[in-house]
Amino acid sequence: MAVSFRVDTANAIVFSEAHGRLTGDDLLDFQKRLREDPDFSGDSRHLLDLRDLDRIDVSMAVIRRLAAGHVFQRGSRQAYVVTSNQAFALARVFRALAAESSGDLEIFRDLEQAREWLGC
Repeated sequence: MAVSFRVDTANAIVFSEAHGRLTGDDLLDFQKRLREDPDFSGDSRHLLDLRDLDRIDVSMAVIRRLAAGHVFQRGSRQAYVVTSNQAFALARVFRALAAESSGDLEIFRDLEQAREWLGC
């Protein structure tokens, strides 16, 4: 599984990370599993770590689908941590598409800055 997550209910934050090759199916599965997790709350903060990716195979159609079904609510802070320009570009497109329904999403290149912004 390319995307794993842990829900920290005590601190209202979801820690997610992706490894290796990331596909659209991986992201759709991640979104589904997160939505179905009994510990998940849409108003949680979210830290998505994309630093350990070798390859990204995600279409714009999947990005649009993910944005339309975004599980985090308005007002929730989300930090995506990326190292590659491709991951940065895809995260920016997702942020733009999900802007009306999602919370405050920022993209970082540094994990510590992301954690500081989230307060975790």
